[in-house]
Amino acid sequence: MNMVGDMAGAGLINAQSQGMPAGDAFGPSMQQLSQLQIQQQGNLLSKVEHLFVWSFGGEVVEILGPFNNWQGERMKKVEPGDHGKSFGVTQQTLSMKMNQPGPTHYYVKFLEPQKYMYKFRVDGNWRYARDQDITRDERGNENNVVDLTNAKTIQQYVQEN
Repeated sequence: MNMVGDMAGAGLINAQSQGMPAGDAFGPSMQQLSQLQIQQQGNLLSKVEHLFVWSFGGEVVEILGPFNNWQGERMKKVEPGDHGKSFGVTQQTLSMKMNQPGPTHYYVKFLEPQKYMYKFRVDGNWRYARDQDITRDERGNENNVVDLTNAKTIQQYVQEN
């Protein structure tokens, strides 16, 4: 889901109702989101925008973690020709996966700056991405992990740009 979809799903923003043109398949650009519109989102400013990526195939790929109570959220599929496009508030890009022959799945999530374990569900099977940091939980299950403790918040990004 793109930034507009993620925010709209939470009842936060709808680009067209805010008088902005709809963004492309990757969501609105930074130019489409004025600082005022971002500030109207309340606690969004204290969050970190994180890009989850799965590049190991599959038709239906979901991201699961404590940020969604381990309930799957479907990731967006990007075909190889679309790689390299940027999207979201901080203009994150999928160009790092351009060498992948098949589709890549991505999901942008706005999270508190802390450490998260997460996993992917690919066509119904729980998986972890072997190209991302891995840890074991208290039961010995392997999960991916990301530490956003020192990542820039949306507010810090906006102030710098």
